[in-house]
Amino acid sequence: MPVTGPTSGLTLVTATRNFRLDYQLSLAESRGLLKILSRPRIVTQNNIQAVVRQGVRLPIVTASQLLGPATVNFVDAFLRLSVTPQITVENTIFLQLDVENTTPDFGREILGNPTLLVQQATTQVLVTDGGTVVIGGVIQTNNAVNIAQVPLLGNIPILGNLFKKRSITTQTQELIFFITPRIIQT
Repeated sequence: MPVTGPTSGLTLVTATRNFRLDYQLSLAESRGLLKILSRPRIVTQNNIQAVVRQGVRLPIVTASQLLGPATVNFVDAFLRLSVTPQITVENTIFLQLDVENTTPDFGREILGNPTLLVQQATTQVLVTDGGTVVIGGVIQTNNAVNIAQVPLLGNIPILGNLFKKRSITTQTQELIFFITPRIIQT
């Protein structure tokens, strides 16, 4: 049964072990219906947090006071997934999940620095050993502005717009996480 938070737009679904999810995803990828970006695997202990993250560190230039040199600070723009498993007495797994998607928005710059868009969802779910939790709704939208112009004529003030073509390309992607916890007997 899907569960959606009121403001996050994230969806949570649980699936059973016999769902054959890997096969269905590989088949959809071979048909060009989706693209698997990565298959990270991580091992952790009971009640110990595991974190997977990917992204960039953006340089943010800050003007100094009294005409001194500008300073550069770095801000993380990451997609981060944090999981804390807790094994129950019944050998099911209680997962604490935290997904955060921070992306730069170069269309909304302040003093030449991009603003950061943040999506975050935190949830808790009980899943069987080998069962799969699906988290969807992490949507990334990229806008690109392209300007093509006739050389020289496109640079003429006011009239130059007659010799320019401006197009905006919007690309939207949805990231979906499939989390399959397994209990490793030691």
